Amino acid sequence: MTPQQLQSLRNLGNECEEAADEIESLQARCKALEAAQAWRTIETAPRDGTPVFITAAYDVVGDQWSGCVPAVARWVDAGGKFGWLWAVPDLSAVHGYLTEKATHWMPLPAPPKP
Repeated sequence: MTPQQLQSLRNLGNECEEAADEIESLQARCKALEAAQAWRTIETAPRDGTPVFITAAYDVVGDQWSGCVPAVARWVDAGGKFGWLWAVPDLSAVHGYLTEKATHWMPLPAPPKP
């Protein structure tokens, strides 16, 4: 609802005012949830090993396509090698790769409840 529509609802009486307040609260919560799941620049990603979604530039190799590949990854820094360790998304390989080509990230959603 627009601010004008909310004000019109508030003008109808106490119950409508409470409903308008609830609608306004839900709209703010929706905006916050959308922001939490938006892609962020890779420079802001956690570097503590926390698993996150990343997108990384992917080069053509043989007949493989190139583009942005979303994957679950975590930052690693071991023995002078560092970068995003991630699994191949189509599960054709289950080993990981180190890549410094990651461009964006977002937090993983909460796991399902049992």
